[in-house]
Amino acid sequence: MATSTTLRSGAARPWSLPVLLAVAWLVAGCGDDPVVATANPNANRAAQQAQQLPEQSGLRFHVKIDDRLGEEQAQALREPFDLSDFRPDASGKTKRDPFRSLAAAQLAAQLEQSKPTEATQICKDTVAPQSSLRELRLVGIVLRGTRSYALFVDGRSAGHIVTKGDCLAQEKARVDSVRAGFVTLQIYPENTTGAPDALFQERTIALYPDEIPVDGDLP
Repeated sequence: MATSTTLRSGAARPWSLPVLLAVAWLVAGCGDDPVVATANPNANRAAQQAQQLPEQSGLRFHVKIDDRLGEEQAQALREPFDLSDFRPDASGKTKRDPFRSLAAAQLAAQLEQSKPTEATQICKDTVAPQSSLRELRLVGIVLRGTRSYALFVDGRSAGHIVTKGDCLAQEKARVDSVRAGFVTLQIYPENTTGAPDALFQERTIALYPDEIPVDGDLP
């Protein structure tokens, strides 16, 4: 009995080896290049900063002097204003208008000098007015930030505390500065006029007058 081999219409034909290799090569060539993820340090740093922002109390764009110094020292640095600060200065020595000519200011200064000046009171309140400077003895100095204090003792062992700007003793010596180891005073004549260039005598009182200064601060 004769047998015949017939191929079905839907049967798959066997692929030859060269065809399979060619197909594999085409598939490998059409594939995308592998993506390698690299770490970005700037992105990590920005993410860390973004996480820390909600924890902060608030952003400060301007640093105030109260944040750097104490409230007392900040108030000492702020200079109070009075009516004289807002009055025009014809002489141009203290408050010259930068938009005015300097020649006009000099002419106004000459006219101002020709006018008689009235006597002004430099010291309104005087510390130890019953004692003279010879009777007072410097016994202590306290350096406290922008405001320092000096302690004087009179002949009756009474203490008197002064700071910069105060007047001392019968001579009404104005305290010019209080520094480490000494106090500088300015002694004005009794009939001192209101001129800004009034003559005065400067006197320095040392805390330890018998010691030899080594830092050169004592004039």
